[in-house]
Amino acid sequence: MSDTLPITLRSVTSGGGLVLLELSKVEQRYDAVVTIARDGLRVTEVAEKFGVHRGTVYVWLARYEAGGLEGLADRPRRPRSSPLQMAPEVEARVLDARRDIPGAFVAKWVAADPPVS
Repeated sequence: MSDTLPITLRSVTSGGGLVLLELSKVEQRYDAVVTIARDGLRVTEVAEKFGVHRGTVYVWLARYEAGGLEGLADRPRRPRSSPLQMAPEVEARVLDARRDIPGAFVAKWVAADPPVS
């Protein structure tokens, strides 16, 4: 199962009529957390009900405990660092060499060659 939630509609009575509300991801995650605390359902049951993996529900529980409702919001997927990223000086030399020799694979020999001052 994936971490994507299906659209959930909640029916609410308003002025004698029935209104359907679309819930955001955060609201759905909060509902899952509250369902465990309030109704005493097992994590596996809640995961099945919300259509996610049980590990995802454990992540939501931990994030809610650590950060409350704000902890349930989507987080950026971009890594905080890229340790294998090429040094800016080497990258500039590779780009310069690629402009000089179109179609050549020059990254290997430029990276091995010390910078010229």
